[in-house]
Amino acid sequence: MSMPLYIPVCIGLATFLIAIALWEYLSIRRLLDTVEHDRLKDIRTGWRLLGIILAFMLLSNLLLLYNAVKQVIDIPIWFHSILLLVGGLFVAIVMVLFRATLANAIRSLSPGLNVEELGDAVWRDPLTGLPNRRALAHALKQEWHRSERHKRPLAVLMLDLDNFGRLVDENGNEGGDVYLCAFATFIAGQIRVVDTVARYDSDIFVIILPEEGPSTARSVAERIRKNVADFKTEIKGRKTGVTASIGVTNNTIGELESYEELLRRAEHACTAAKNGGHNRVVSFTSSGKMGS
Repeated sequence: MSMPLYIPVCIGLATFLIAIALWEYLSIRRLLDTVEHDRLKDIRTGWRLLGIILAFMLLSNLLLLYNAVKQVIDIPIWFHSILLLVGGLFVAIVMVLFRATLANAIRSLSPGLNVEELGDAVWRDPLTGLPNRRALAHALKQEWHRSERHKRPLAVLMLDLDNFGRLVDENGNEGGDVYLCAFATFIAGQIRVVDTVARYDSDIFVIILPEEGPSTARSVAERIRKNVADFKTEIKGRKTGVTASIGVTNNTIGELESYEELLRRAEHACTAAKNGGHNRVVSFTSSGKMGS
């Protein structure tokens, strides 16, 4: 007696659903690896329980397939197929929903990357509305851990406005504030959605570039430098602008002990650019040498 067509179809669908569940399970692990936070302990525990459920479902499906062939227990073969299909569908749906829940939890714990969504004043610079130094440290720590864990590139740019003190002398503190507010909007438009720009100090800004190697980061810095030089805003009836000195550094996997060291390297490169004559880009190489 030939096997009805719906039975191998159901078995194939069940296998496909289990494969989706396994993929989601591994994706959840990758997401968990991007964040170190106490509030994720319960989610990590839930992820381990999901692993047990997934292992149980895989074992159950293997037993059902074995029984369908050997008929150790007299159960209709169509019933095997239904159990496989329902079980696979259940596990796949649970995994997808859990991953969505985890993604929302991670977004809520990443204010350096989602200040607009968070709406919390403690993470914002009160003048420019950009992420502040605290948010920068949080975001850079997360990206550094992810870079180290997954062996992915990470670049940091530190941008210091040249002769900003002279601009303030000529236009007063109010004029300086007008420029900084306009500049914040401008610089936020120079980066990707996945990047982070924060106000580090009075006229110093830091940009985090995930997944960018040295050459690309250098190109981005040069583009921003040129655009800053062209950027002007109206202060007291006249167009005013400054240039920028930019330091670039990259995470060399396994070399740095902390994200703070990565930030220090960007600061050293920025200082070298400033001391080298302004309006230039300097890179901090892995050997510690500065490259103009």
